[in-house]
Amino acid sequence: MKKFINYLTAALFLSMVVLSGCGGSDDDGGDGGDTDYETIGTLMNGTYTATSVSNPDASDADWTGFTLTITGGSADGGNYSTAGVPDGFSAVWPASGTWTFDKSSSTVVIERNDGVEMDAEITNDLLAQLSFAVESGAAARTSEVDGTWIFKLAKQ
Repeated sequence: MKKFINYLTAALFLSMVVLSGCGGSDDDGGDGGDTDYETIGTLMNGTYTATSVSNPDASDADWTGFTLTITGGSADGGNYSTAGVPDGFSAVWPASGTWTFDKSSSTVVIERNDGVEMDAEITNDLLAQLSFAVESGAAARTSEVDGTWIFKLAKQ
């Protein structure tokens, strides 16, 4: 009987050791969760066309030729360039710039170097949608540029 109690005690101790290593989070507390920014940044590299652009005040803008090209994407961000931005809408999408991830957010948020923060929707490992607000101040065509923009994108 004494042997059985010793085996039982040893089994309980081993179980506690094994189970204490399970669960928990690999989150170091500084990046908004378990988001793999390196993978997302790398997968975002490429050229995207707009399949849909919406802003209630800019219904007359023709975005059919719009493309967004992302290069150098990594966990630290990357570069972007655009083509086909309608005249007067450079506050919505500048010709080029840089971007970084806002790693303090619980969702994927991309911040352009001009301070515009974009909520990114990633589906099937591709950038599918960017939504963001623009406040152009005293710029021309302010009523058409300001507001919330939603760009649905398809990778070429």
